[in-house]
Formats: sequence, structure tokens, C-alpha cells
Amino acid sequence: MKEKEKKELKKIKDQIKELYPDQHLDLSFIQDVELARRALFLAKKGLKKEFLVRCVKIEIEKRKNGWDVFDRIKFWNNYFNAAPSFVFKGGKSDEEMVNI
Repeated sequence: MKEKEKKELKKIKDQIKELYPDQHLDLSFIQDVELARRALFLAKKGLKKEFLVRCVKIEIEKRKNGWDVFDRIKFWNNYFNAAPSFVFKGGKSDEEMVNI
């Protein structure tokens, strides 16, 4: 990885961590700028920390299996359209969802 990419990757990871100030967030599994940008997008959408990590790890695994850009777009569009409110910051908790 070039020095410029390393700096950009660190900058993006720092931006993500700023969105989760009160939580320890290990982003060492994010090794490329494109994936870091996607994680930042998810963080800005308001995903809770555990769901952010899960989604990024899903994408890493899918890339290993030959995911193309259209598969990714379809997955993320479906994810955000079908995601229950508790996956987002400020959304209802699991217990609140059960009691509805």
C-alpha cells in the first residue's frame, strides 16, 4: 500500500471512530481505502457499532467469493430498506422490539 493510501485509510478510520466516541472500536480488519469508505458511509447512516462491524466483515467475506459491484449495490440497498430500527443509533432496542 502506498504512503498516500495509508494516510487516507488512517484518516477515514479516525473519522469512523469519532462517530463512536464512547466505544472501543477495533478497525484493524479494514485494510483498504474502498472498504474504509464504505464503513464510513455506514457509520454516517447511523448504524450501531456491532452492526457496522458485522456488515463490513460480511463484505470482506463476500469479496473473497467474487462479489461484483452490482451484488454489493443490491445487498446494501436491500439491507437498508429491510433493516429494523434497532440496528441504527437511537433505534429501539431488541427488548423494545419484542414488546411492540
